[in-house]
Amino acid sequence: EGDYVLLHAGGRSHLLKDTISSLATRLDPAVHLRVHRSTIVNLKQVTSLHRRGPKGMSLTLASGADHAIGPNYVETVLKVVNARRWR
Repeated sequence: EGDYVLLHAGGRSHLLKDTISSLATRLDPAVHLRVHRSTIVNLKQVTSLHRRGPKGMSLTLASGADHAIGPNYVETVLKVVNARRWR
């Protein structure tokens, strides 16, 4: 019962009793970005962005995992990824 977050790190998975919103506030925003209501990614692991139809987008991580970018997060993801590209 309650809220849980499944954290994937270093090839392992950890179940945390927490909300994704709470976890997001404790992560470094220069490294981690919420890209969907159920997904936070490590920006250092993002290898590519992809269009998914006329409005949708997804991103691919170094592990090969593909994650949808929620419609409410697309603009922020594009700004952050583009800003990081030119650092």
